[in-house]
Amino acid sequence: MVLPGIGFFGFGPLASIMLDILHKNGFKINAVWAPREKDARELAGSRSIPFFSSVIDKVLLSSGVQLIMIVCPPHYHHQIATKACGIGKHVVCNWPPSISVKEAIWMNNAAQNYPALITLFIIGLRFVPSFNLMRKLIIDDDHVGFVRMITANVHCDVISVFREMSDHWDRNLGGGLLSIYGTNLIDIISYITGYRATRVHGLVNSIKQLKSNPIFYSCTEDYVNFQMEMHPDSKNCTRLLTMKKAQSISATVILNGHFYNDQPKHEVYVYGTKGYLVCRDGDLYSFRFDSNNRATNSNLDDPHSLLSKTSYLASKETLLHSSLKISTMKKSSTTIANKMNESYVYPQIYLLGIKNMITALKNAFLIQTYRNDNPKHHNYLIQNPIEEFKLNYPYRERNLDSDLDYSSNDSQQHSDEHHHHFLSEKNENEYDWTKRPVDQAVNFEDGIYLQQVIEAIHISSQTKEWIRI
Repeated sequence: MVLPGIGFFGFGPLASIMLDILHKNGFKINAVWAPREKDARELAGSRSIPFFSSVIDKVLLSSGVQLIMIVCPPHYHHQIATKACGIGKHVVCNWPPSISVKEAIWMNNAAQNYPALITLFIIGLRFVPSFNLMRKLIIDDDHVGFVRMITANVHCDVISVFREMSDHWDRNLGGGLLSIYGTNLIDIISYITGYRATRVHGLVNSIKQLKSNPIFYSCTEDYVNFQMEMHPDSKNCTRLLTMKKAQSISATVILNGHFYNDQPKHEVYVYGTKGYLVCRDGDLYSFRFDSNNRATNSNLDDPHSLLSKTSYLASKETLLHSSLKISTMKKSSTTIANKMNESYVYPQIYLLGIKNMITALKNAFLIQTYRNDNPKHHNYLIQNPIEEFKLNYPYRERNLDSDLDYSSNDSQQHSDEHHHHFLSEKNENEYDWTKRPVDQAVNFEDGIYLQQVIEAIHISSQTKEWIRI
């Protein structure tokens, strides 16, 4: 089996990071695109990419390209993604989904015409182990009890980096503080709870003006504050997290662009009747109460056997899982995360999630044969990210063998026949795939919801009213 060749659409700091991650995972970039041919030529020359162009169609139709990677401003997303789906190529697209709900719907319609294709958004927080454990504790283990409220904060430096990221910070082109950070927070809050926003109220503000370029900077928000009224997602039902069915969960998100000269800080709190969980820059902490509302400190040497031992200790949080040793990372290192230290744009937890997502994407194209001892026990993954992080990623269940009925006597024969159906007659240049390793990722249908919330927040900021999704 071989990995598909990639047609890469993008430029800028995040594009360089993505190219490094793809290269480390064994993907080959066969063509690259940038709006200006000069930028495309420089990127191709620095990465030894055989083909470059500033024309979208030339890269889409380039030989050896089966997977389209879109890492460019969102006003390009719709055009590239719909064309790629129309010619039967997989699409992995940057966030935010698009510049409007209308274009996000068009992208999803194009993906639905070819449901076998992999069509995803690069929103990697779902692949961060701490958030997967957080989801398990909230939904499956009742760790915080009934959820009362959720708060999320991102503190970053917009002022110092906006010149280099002009397209990304311009909300008229689909960028801005809300799109860059808000999209990730809106999605991860829905992911860890199974709830979605039904009404929103927000404030999008440009507090600090730049005298040398006031026209441009008026399109760049540096402070965003919004609330979401959330109810269970009808398409992805989980257990009820509130005392009453009609009761909603309130989520408050603050995006502050005045956090100067340091790495962005990323926090998500989930408060419940039994305590709270908080994920700080990839580190998951727990704070619990007993039946008398006394604080408890949990001994969580084994995160999967929570609260096996308790001792009473006031005002003490317990570390459950550390996804990334962010606090100990040195800026002088040459790691992927350090490259983002230079631009102070994205929290390192975003890069961790993206890295894990690309690893899962690689696994989707590396299909192993079934285990001979049990044909229903599929071993799809060459390298299993679940084992790597020792966590159960909560994939959305899909029965890949609903059309098969094996008997115990002839299981080996059926296993061979089914394996032959998937993998026979493959030469060294052909590839196959399964969606399961990336089943938890944000798909194009999820992108419609995210775009609806973003637009509703902008409308609410103008009208000063609650907006229904």
